Amino acid sequence: MAEAVTAVLLVDDDRRWVRVTRDVLTARDPQLRVTTATTLAAATEALLTAPDIVVCDYQLDDGDGLMLLERVRERDGALPFILITGVGTEALAAAAIGEGVTDYIRKNIPDETDLLLEAIHTHVRRYRETTATTRRQRILADVGELLTQVEDLDAAADALAELLAATFDVEAVWVGTLGTGRLEAVGGGTPRRIDMAADAPAATAARAGTIIARQRTVAVPITDARTTFGALSVTFTAAPDGRTRTTLRAVGDRLGGLFRAVLWRTALMEDGLTPVSVAVRDTQLPLVRAAATAETTVAITSIGRADATQTAYVLTPTDPEAAAAFIRALEADGAVAWVQPVGETDRVLAGIDGPSPAARVIDSGGTIVGGRVDPTTLRLQVRLPALATGGLTEALEAAGRRVRLRAMGTLSPEPPAVDAALTDRQREVLRFAYHGGFFERPQGATAGELATALDISASTFLHHIRTAEQKLIGAHVEPAG
Repeated sequence: MAEAVTAVLLVDDDRRWVRVTRDVLTARDPQLRVTTATTLAAATEALLTAPDIVVCDYQLDDGDGLMLLERVRERDGALPFILITGVGTEALAAAAIGEGVTDYIRKNIPDETDLLLEAIHTHVRRYRETTATTRRQRILADVGELLTQVEDLDAAADALAELLAATFDVEAVWVGTLGTGRLEAVGGGTPRRIDMAADAPAATAARAGTIIARQRTVAVPITDARTTFGALSVTFTAAPDGRTRTTLRAVGDRLGGLFRAVLWRTALMEDGLTPVSVAVRDTQLPLVRAAATAETTVAITSIGRADATQTAYVLTPTDPEAAAAFIRALEADGAVAWVQPVGETDRVLAGIDGPSPAARVIDSGGTIVGGRVDPTTLRLQVRLPALATGGLTEALEAAGRRVRLRAMGTLSPEPPAVDAALTDRQREVLRFAYHGGFFERPQGATAGELATALDISASTFLHHIRTAEQKLIGAHVEPAG
């Protein structure tokens, strides 16, 4: 990628000095485009060329450098402005800095041009970094604002495309959500579908979970750090720089939060969860190894994350006589952190270290409601929002698993048994917080993010949560005395 051209406005009433300095600067750095002016009026007009930096002598025939500085600051409060003078004093330097001059350089000193060239490079680099940061913050703020304005993913994709087109010089913006084995466009994108096995930047970004840049196209995964929901692909009119690519990656992360909020809002408003059956055939899984050693089938009653690196299971061998052999096999397996029989029952508690299919299901937003393991296969019964099924498939396959995944239809989950005291709104907020990862550590979504998705204030959201918690805990705790 070619280096960016730096536009310099060089102002001095000494025509010879302006000409010589221009020629020396451009000879030393061909990426400098130097525009010259010898009067305050001409310099003011030259500001319309949008320079990256202004270098101006203090004394001009029709004014002075500080007068030009005032006009520059009216246009851009951060544009670098270097004041140069041959009659400088410490008092003048102090006054110049006080007026907002970026730098101050004396004329007619050794290495004058070297100092000036170094100052131009330094201050332009800082200016561009600051400008890029400001633009990035503005874009991310605008993307965040979408969360309060859109009702569905199509609207989110359309709004994002308009935002990016208004911010960058782009030819096309494509937003796709994960389906089973493909990315499917939302918001009228073209193409409509991309096979996840294809070499397209969007498919590669979603598979790898990282930014992909090819010529003028940049693709980033849409993710909330737990689940990949799809990919954003932008084709620019010219190859984008690194700052633009970094900004798009941050946009993908922010968009992931929006997707999660819309996803869970849709699931909860429609009471729609998709029951999914997952079968992983892998004889190297610790549970499968133990089942093979004990020659038994084991029911999985419950699964949860003990911490970020460990998954906890409640297991019940279907053959009571094989329970002891199954426990011994677990205890002898190096991947099993701990094993604990449950009283006099056949149930077993076990913690398994490292990544696992069950952990990937949970991290993809799924709730495991049961399962079983036999000497060859781990099977899990999962409830997912419909849009999360593709993300689950990709998460499992990314781990090198051969997966059979079958969606069985749509469930309408029954309300919990112990929530009679909750209002409909309290129940809705509590479920939304749970599925949005509010109670998880690290937290999936913040109170502010979830409140925005529900179109309520953060304080109202937390009030509903605290009230619901108090009622649910109170239903389990006997009154004192």
